[in-house]
Amino acid sequence: MPDIAKFTKDMDREDLKQAVNESTAKAQQYGVSSVPMFASNGQAIAGAQPIEEFRKFLKQASAEAQ
Repeated sequence: MPDIAKFTKDMDREDLKQAVNESTAKAQQYGVSSVPMFASNGQAIAGAQPIEEFRKFLKQASAEAQ
């Protein structure tokens, strides 16, 4: 953390708390329950995945989009 003092101070900022809460609520609406989470074309892949699984996901999403 390059500036721990600023980070600590920002933890008490209401506008930042609200932004985090809104982002969390939106993610929950989309069914995000872990990170990383990738979504495309109504499909999602969650968690750390091997590169081959990620490539397969992207290929399938691309094919469905066309």
